Amino acid sequence: PGLTPMHATMGTAILGIAMAICLFFGGSAGLIAGALFFQAASIFDGVDGEIARATFRTSAKGAMLDSLTDAATNLAFIAGVTFNLWQQGNLVAATFGVAGLTMLAAGLFLIGRRARARDDSFTFDAIKHHFRARQSRVMKWLTWLAMRDFFAAAGAVLILVGLAPHALIGFTVFVTGWFLVTLTVLWSQTGGHGTRSTE
Repeated sequence: PGLTPMHATMGTAILGIAMAICLFFGGSAGLIAGALFFQAASIFDGVDGEIARATFRTSAKGAMLDSLTDAATNLAFIAGVTFNLWQQGNLVAATFGVAGLTMLAAGLFLIGRRARARDDSFTFDAIKHHFRARQSRVMKWLTWLAMRDFFAAAGAVLILVGLAPHALIGFTVFVTGWFLVTLTVLWSQTGGHGTRSTE
């Protein structure tokens, strides 16, 4: 009874902080530890929502804090991997990482700003929900591939087998497509002129 959704959100945040410390200060061993902490944070992330639903304590504030924690952890992971590889002298991968981090941050900012402007729940799920409404198998697969669960697991596996630069470059290629899709969806939802669409 004493365990609240906020406790679980704090647990995810603590795992994210441990991840960032490993990535920024742990060298090559920290890269592996950081990837494992990121995977742990991704798994643990679902706990707060499950607790909230099971105990009838869902709230807009809780959803917002969960989304902000997720976004901060995602950004810190990419920033940490980029910095770690830069420290190891891999400038090509680090350059890709900076580009991917910039697009991810910009896309999340635009999605968050749209949610606030429309007085919706402040989450970063607008694009995911947009494509979930499309029932094609391709859209379902693309939506699944863009989820953090897949992203964290794939990143951890690639880093564990020594392919961290490839993981970062692959992420940047993927996030470039995600960013363009995000811009397109947000533009279409405003009718292309900054007002909310009636659809």
